[in-house]
Amino acid sequence: MMRLLWLILLPTLVSFSAETIRQPGYEFWFDGFGAGRIVQGTTKIELPELWAIAIGDQPSVSASAFVKEPWNAQVEVKREGNALIATYIAKACVLEFVADCKPQEIDFTFNVTSTDREINRVVLPAKSHFPLEGMGKVIFPQYGSETNGIAFLPDYFRRHTGNTKLVSQRVGPEPYATFSGLELNYLPFKEPEKPLEVTAEGKQWFSDEAVKAIEGASMRVCRPPKEGHKDLVLVRNASGDLIHGNQYGGKGWFFRNSTGGFGRNPIAGTLMLETLAGLARQNPELLKDKRFAVISLPLFKENMSWAALRVGEWSALLNTSKLVSQMRGQVVMIRTPEELKSALQDNKFGLILNPYNEWLATGTIEQHQSYVAAIKDFVIRGGVWWETGGVPFYFSAAYQEYCSYHTLYPAAVADFAQFQFASGNVSIFGIQPMLRRPWDRERYCTPVTLSITGTGTSADYVHSWHFYIDQGGTWRSPKFRWQFNHSSAQAALDEYAMINEINVPLSAKEVKQGTLSRLKEAMLLRYRVGNAKRQISELDHIPPSSNLHFTEYLKGGFDKQYPDHLPPNKNWGTEDDMKEFVRIAHERGHLSMPYTNTSWWGSTPKGPTFIAAGEAPLAKAKDGKALTETYGNNQGYSLSFHHPAVQQAHRKVRRQMAQTMQHDILLQDQVGSRGWRVDFNPVEPIKGPNAMDGLVSLSMEDMEEVMLACEDGYDRVLNIETIICGSSWGQVPGDGVNRTRHNKHHFPKGEWQFFPILGFLGHDKCLFTNHDLDLYIIDHERMAAILAFGYATSETWQAGLQNTPKKRDWVFWVDAVQKTACADYAGRKMLDFIYLQEHTAAPAPHMLIYTRFDGDISVLTNTGKAPITLNGLLERTKLPDGDKSWLEGQVMPGFGYYVCSPRVRTGHLYASDGKATCFAFRKKEGRLLGGLRGESGTVLRIPVPNDWTSQALRLQALGFQNQETQCRIESGWMTVAIPVKDRDIKKLPAELKVKSPAALGILKPEVVIYNPQPCKDGYQNGRASDFKSEFARHFARTDLKTIEVTDVHKMLSMLRLPYGASGRPFAVINPLTEIMPGVEGVEFDEIAKAVHDYVVNGGIWWETGGAPFFYYRKLKEDGTHTQTALGFSGLARFGLMTQGVGHDNPAEHLNVTEIGEQWFGPERTRRFRASYSNMSRSFESDPNSVVLIQCDAGASDFVAPNRLGGWGFFGNIGGFRVPGNLAPDIVAGALIYLWNNPWPEPSHDGYEVLWRF
Repeated sequence: MMRLLWLILLPTLVSFSAETIRQPGYEFWFDGFGAGRIVQGTTKIELPELWAIAIGDQPSVSASAFVKEPWNAQVEVKREGNALIATYIAKACVLEFVADCKPQEIDFTFNVTSTDREINRVVLPAKSHFPLEGMGKVIFPQYGSETNGIAFLPDYFRRHTGNTKLVSQRVGPEPYATFSGLELNYLPFKEPEKPLEVTAEGKQWFSDEAVKAIEGASMRVCRPPKEGHKDLVLVRNASGDLIHGNQYGGKGWFFRNSTGGFGRNPIAGTLMLETLAGLARQNPELLKDKRFAVISLPLFKENMSWAALRVGEWSALLNTSKLVSQMRGQVVMIRTPEELKSALQDNKFGLILNPYNEWLATGTIEQHQSYVAAIKDFVIRGGVWWETGGVPFYFSAAYQEYCSYHTLYPAAVADFAQFQFASGNVSIFGIQPMLRRPWDRERYCTPVTLSITGTGTSADYVHSWHFYIDQGGTWRSPKFRWQFNHSSAQAALDEYAMINEINVPLSAKEVKQGTLSRLKEAMLLRYRVGNAKRQISELDHIPPSSNLHFTEYLKGGFDKQYPDHLPPNKNWGTEDDMKEFVRIAHERGHLSMPYTNTSWWGSTPKGPTFIAAGEAPLAKAKDGKALTETYGNNQGYSLSFHHPAVQQAHRKVRRQMAQTMQHDILLQDQVGSRGWRVDFNPVEPIKGPNAMDGLVSLSMEDMEEVMLACEDGYDRVLNIETIICGSSWGQVPGDGVNRTRHNKHHFPKGEWQFFPILGFLGHDKCLFTNHDLDLYIIDHERMAAILAFGYATSETWQAGLQNTPKKRDWVFWVDAVQKTACADYAGRKMLDFIYLQEHTAAPAPHMLIYTRFDGDISVLTNTGKAPITLNGLLERTKLPDGDKSWLEGQVMPGFGYYVCSPRVRTGHLYASDGKATCFAFRKKEGRLLGGLRGESGTVLRIPVPNDWTSQALRLQALGFQNQETQCRIESGWMTVAIPVKDRDIKKLPAELKVKSPAALGILKPEVVIYNPQPCKDGYQNGRASDFKSEFARHFARTDLKTIEVTDVHKMLSMLRLPYGASGRPFAVINPLTEIMPGVEGVEFDEIAKAVHDYVVNGGIWWETGGAPFFYYRKLKEDGTHTQTALGFSGLARFGLMTQGVGHDNPAEHLNVTEIGEQWFGPERTRRFRASYSNMSRSFESDPNSVVLIQCDAGASDFVAPNRLGGWGFFGNIGGFRVPGNLAPDIVAGALIYLWNNPWPEPSHDGYEVLWRF
């Protein structure tokens, strides 16, 4: 009836004139249709489109368009006090825009009062211009997995020229249609995978083995050619031609894969390699002595996870291909559009592979057609171009002229932004209060998207609500506030927290009395030691009072068979074993925090719960199809959290873990990292966009029984979680595939800063630490980064780590920082976060950060590599006067830090002798506890609170006898010395310092290849025969020769011979990647001791990839073997550790160091610097290592032989699937150098001991 009345009145309504409302803090002008302006002091914010709406599947309709054809809305504007109400009446729907103007804020709301069609989004503002003139910065949320928040500086919004980020720009299908003359058949993106068939031409092209492999596979073909000439069709399936090629009348080939992606499939790589192998047999000159190039664009962040293979996987395939070696080819990367243009004109390039499916790197959209023409010219001249999927050239990867950023809430950290101007600040935030109780439907969140874009003269801010109503539906928006009286972002966030009821303190989350105080002092220790029995035995070695986190117990393995967690994996142990582990851990003072995940259900394979429940609990798209999820090679489904089966499964895991097993904290993965999504499952109370309130409600239930931790975080979980694990991939430097997640790889240098929105909102409500499964605090760089944000520490413990002095001491140092600095600021409100070099002559980006917490806690961090002179930079801090005056005279080392409070002094600073030294002191119950880490004999003098008194410290150092030293405190100054301790170091013989082994004639020039029979597998980076043949080639101009030893006992006898004895080898190579071969009756420890002593006393032992000694294989006389997984404890016996990042990480560019160049000579250096390799098992940095090859970014020591505290060398190739014959080449080059040159003196300086007290 109401809708009918509106339609009757429609012709009589008229538009009112513009309205202006003046308030003490601002002026708001509305034009009567849909545009506005806000004036605050001298700042004018233009709002040319106040709102827009998405109706059905059509593009968004703006306010100005809604009053025109075809909508023809009539507008009625009325003023009720200081509120403006604009009603828009059209046949399709009736809308209401409200601006409630209060003295210091405007509350915007938007209502859909009736509609005859689907509406799914309202945008407010739809277009806005915040002027750059007078702008200081813009505080903005980032996705909760990445950072606590960001601040954009004005330059971010100005026009950019040159090599900025590459972004996608649509061109369309025309360039490829013109290029090829082919019309494509546009099948559905998710066309089913169908079996492949090799054509008659293909059977002539491929080997019989390749034909068999291809025809045993399936692939999705959704962009096959429809009609037109193809010179060659090699592979097809029932959907159409998959691999086809054209020469366009020239010498080369343009090959194309007709898949459309949307599903990883390794057969794509096989098809590429086998096609090139066939080409090499038929026309080798096209590839011989040529460069095999893969386009790899660091500035292009398009997510290629949906493609058949990721960018790095293509280069890894070529790097490991025998074809490239046979063709004497060289694998290279093309990094920029300019490099691509140059390569297309260079006849040295045989292959260029474009792994970006439909994107072509052109730099500008205007140059797109010229690049396409250059590709055809490249093919005609004899080049080979490979397209990996989709419609070629459909998009341009062009440099971004104007930067923009877009995020979703949730899981962006907050629906909050602040624009800071000289004339005052504008705080903009949503008002959607937190849930008061589980399943509090009145408080369910309306999902939001936020974006900000530069125009050159302004920053354009857009805010959208997402929902779903269809015919007859109504919708009311939450309040959306613009406030003008906040002096700072901190003040605005305090009000945001108050209004949205983010108010549950950390203390209220304690379930078992006394647990929270222990948790504050406990580092998160990723307990990666294997099975239950090993978890119990390793408790003797780990830092005291740790929070132990583990995944290995999971019933089906990691990311498999969820939601079923128990009974444990049979390789781990039993439920009784878990109870026993928890009991003993508690007796030793530890906390237990197992990994759990009920946020999705795995299907590879399904667990018992999934099988019983069927598909009814799964989240559904609008068409009724279940929503899928993929993590690595594990597949599964999204869930509807209001379904009873989902809730029952979740509650079962909580009961098992909290009640039956008595764990202290449950890590619930993805609770804080899942963004909103669409779900049309009928059980959901709200159709369409879903803000995960059901998942949050389940956690609200859980918090009554057990303390919780979640992956990442945003404001809506702060009232629930005890620990936020994450929200830091973008603010703490990572390694491996996670290295480029840091913000510095995504935003222009010097145009942004961190701003911890989440920290200001939640530091007094939750404990924060890095991700529970990665990003551990492995060095001072990460330590400085986490201290700046008030994070707790985390590290990983691997079985046998107690045998690695350097790594073990570091883990205990991380624990000392936790028990001093981190425990002090845990749960305290964050008060300040200041870049101290801002507004100085220091160039951006600025690295010196001052953070302040309630309780008079000051944190000063240098998050950069370069030392910083502190004089003149500390005026804005609230450091104690004595500390401030002392620090003013200091230079803070790269990645240095200093934390002080009435209770704590913790730091990484230069001591009086100029050596970087670590100290951690905390006064607790009148005594000092903590640790000292530095070089023997270093004297430390620091200011301390006046109530601290001199006392004797009982020092403990792992591997040394306990010591007592006097900590003298006089007039507010502490002086303490690190004890002097000598180590037993085997010294390099004097004659080897001046003469080479070849000149001395003490050793036979024999290099042993250790290859016990019958080892049939385990060779990843070259078989024993490959090393033997390659060594023969490389050693041809030297007097070195290889011998093969196949008997374990003979090998042990040779290793045990003294240096110089006849029969003692110059060097030994183990070609079995990660495997140490032995024999029945000989234990690993016996072999490990022999290898260790051999190296310490001048031997050279070289492993050839992966984590050395990860497995110990006992060979039997009948040709079989038994194999024990030692994990990283095998290498730990030698005092070394490797990185533990993903073994399938993409290849990285090699960088030969200056020392490496000296060892390898110019020709080898050139070869190595042109190579790429996986680097996932590089040795962790160690002063005993000689770093020869790193990754290009310097983050991984790929080849870094270690002296093991003696004078020999223990080497390794730090990755898997090292390309071609690179591994033998590296090892041969090192051995040739060491045979023909005097040996370098071992670098045993800089050895730091951790003394705990």
